[in-house]
Amino acid sequence: MCSRDPESGESRLTRLTELPGYVDLLAAGDLGDAVTKGRLPDAVRPREEGVTSVEDFLRSL
Repeated sequence: MCSRDPESGESRLTRLTELPGYVDLLAAGDLGDAVTKGRLPDAVRPREEGVTSVEDFLRSL
């Protein structure tokens, strides 16, 4: 995913699997649904609590 740093204005590329809300995003449906319903930006925001990465989620199973 490409996003812009609000402070520096630089573009930043991030793998989808590294987004803080990736697990929640795909738990709610497939990637196509997330994009068409405008939920992708929500995945960029840091999660408030709980699992911080896909790897942490998988370890918790």
